[in-house]
Amino acid sequence: ARNRSFVKVPVFLEREIIAHPLVCPSPEDHVIQYNLACSLSMNGHVQEGISALSRAVELGYDDFAHIEADSDLDALRDLSGFQELLRRHGISDL
Repeated sequence: ARNRSFVKVPVFLEREIIAHPLVCPSPEDHVIQYNLACSLSMNGHVQEGISALSRAVELGYDDFAHIEADSDLDALRDLSGFQELLRRHGISDL
């Protein structure tokens, strides 16, 4: 019998892996880019998170109420890029 070791990958890291361009067959999907933004934010990669979130919006992600409420994006909220992204889309009550 072979000894098999499995490492449980946290959900947020799993999303980052799945959304990686080398793994994901559809990097132009706005939901995949949004999930990547969440994962990057949760892992402290805030500039990359802003870039992925901006890309998600460019690709058609338009649930700004969810963006405002999603705790996965908390690390991005105080960044000017996050605030500017919301302002460009008519959300200014931060």
